[in-house]
Order: sequence, then C-alpha cells, then structure tokens
Amino acid sequence: MKKVLLTGGNGVIAKRILIDLLDANYSINVTLRDITVKDIIIQNLSKHTKKIDQVNFFECDLELDKGWDEAIDGCEFIMHVACPTPMSCGNDIESYLLGSKDGTLRLLKLMLKKDISKIVITSSIAALIYHDNRASPFIFNEESHSDSSSNVIGLYGQSKTITDAAVWSFAKENQIESKVTCIYPGLVLGPCLDTRLNLSTLYLNHLTSGSFPLVPEFSWPITDVRDVSKVHIMALTHPQLSNQRLILGQESMSFMEISDIIKSKYPEFEKQLPRGILPDFISKLLAYIDPKLRNISGDIGFEIIANNKMTNGILNGMEFISAEKSILDAVKSLKELKLAA
Repeated sequence: MKKVLLTGGNGVIAKRILIDLLDANYSINVTLRDITVKDIIIQNLSKHTKKIDQVNFFECDLELDKGWDEAIDGCEFIMHVACPTPMSCGNDIESYLLGSKDGTLRLLKLMLKKDISKIVITSSIAALIYHDNRASPFIFNEESHSDSSSNVIGLYGQSKTITDAAVWSFAKENQIESKVTCIYPGLVLGPCLDTRLNLSTLYLNHLTSGSFPLVPEFSWPITDVRDVSKVHIMALTHPQLSNQRLILGQESMSFMEISDIIKSKYPEFEKQLPRGILPDFISKLLAYIDPKLRNISGDIGFEIIANNKMTNGILNGMEFISAEKSILDAVKSLKELKLAA
C-alpha cells in the first residue's frame, strides 16, 4: 500500500483529499499544526470512511523543522495542501511567508533528502491574476503570473505568488520539475464534510445568513472541492500531469449570480440573500473596515475568467462538476450542518 504525506489535514480541501485517498487505497500520514484537533477530525471523518485506521497524525508546523522527518517516513508522495490564510496570519507579508514560502521549501528539501517520487502543491489562482492596469474582463491562463508588488494583490495573493515562484525556481535548480505539479483552484465550493469552512464556503454562509444585504461586484472562477481532490490524486501517478501548472475553475460567477442560483433551489433564503449590488467605490471604502470585503478588495469591479484549455487538454477532457451543482451542494451541506439559517 503506497503512503502519502498530506499536509494541513484540518483544511476543507485536505479532508476531501484524505477521504478520496483512502477510497483509492492509500495509507496517509497527515500533518496538523495543532494535534489536539486530531480526535474531532477522526470523529468527523469516520462518518465518511471506514478506513480511518489507515491514517496516522503528526504535529508539524510549516514554520519549524520539528516533526517533519518522522511525518515523511515511509512516504512515496507528498500532497502539500497546508497554507497560511487571512484567518490564520497577521497583517504583514513575513507572517505569511514563514509558513507559505519557507514551509514549502522545507518540504521540497525533504523531498530531495528522502527521494520522494512526487509532490503535488495546492496553490491558488491568486498567484496568477494580479497586476496593475488590468482590464475587465481579465482573462488568464497557465502561463500567467501575478506581480507580487501590485497595488491590488493583497497579502494572501502576495504570499501565493512569491511561494509559487520559489517552488518552480527550486525545482529547476535541482532538476526535479518532473516530480512537481502545482494546482491553482478558483473559489472552491461543493459539499462540506464538517463545520470547518474555507474562505469560499464562508462567503456562502455570509450570503445565506443575511450578512450581505448588498454585495460587491466581482466574479471569480468556481471549482468543486471533489474535482480539486480528484485532480490532486491523479497528479500523483499520471505522468502527463508532471511539471504542470493546472488551473481549476470552469465558470466565473458573481455574488448576485450565486445568490440567484441559491434562491431558485432554496426560496426560504430569499429574505437573507442580497438585494442588490454595492457601487464599486463604496465597496472599496468598506473594505478598509470590513474583513469580509478586505479579502476581495483587489477584485472589486473585475470579472476574472480562466482560459484553462491547456489544463483541460492535459486532463483528457475530464468532466467537471458544474458551478451550479457545486453551489447547491455546498448550501445543502451548510443546511445539514446548521450553518445556514
């Protein structure tokens, strides 16, 4: 049975990957920044798999060397999903880079030391879409790169961009490009496995709870967490996915379009869902004081569209879950978890 090191085991994407890896008959070493959450993770994931005994948990911090040698022992692959987020970091780029760039380079060095066959790294389209003087709609592709010094990028996008450049530079210098795949999802929706939400599903929670009576105007590509997991696992063993930058996000939608889809299936949310669009200049002013808007301030007024024909070709015409299904399945799970009013 092949073994995978999966980082950031308490994250939404990581937990979906963990379930799917178990279904594919891998054993898994999972890293957690805080090992005290292990029991609740086991309890929650046991509702979705009968193979939880194939998982071992290790306490590892991306900012520290401690524990990683033990966690990677016996592993053939690395699935690096952990990353700092606006919910876990301070207000300076160095806080992000300690875990993001330095933590990822720590894993790449371990990969060389332990002769690991493959590493799959979860990035974000934030590493691809930011530079000054963009026009809307803004279309990007697998060869795009954000400008880390852009005025619109934000700390999260800056950390993703700097980390992404460091990954490919390290891979080239050490001639391991063929052992690296980076995946760049857009808004990641789809069903939640437990009450811990990612930033994307947190916005759905805000929409359905009435936190956004009016919404900013912007659009991002949407992808389903089940597809994100599927492509991560394919990348472990499919040679055509090696040395690739894969963009996941087929359809771009605004908050109002997402709200209309929710309303069509769940009319009980009509009163809570937004009633209109905030003018861009008001959205940008409010972003200074409202953290819900601060995270997307650089995208206000923009339609971001993925031209990921190269990715789709490499994936041999993989059929993706539609944005509508991903949205509705996410809301259904929020209701079941009592996270939607």
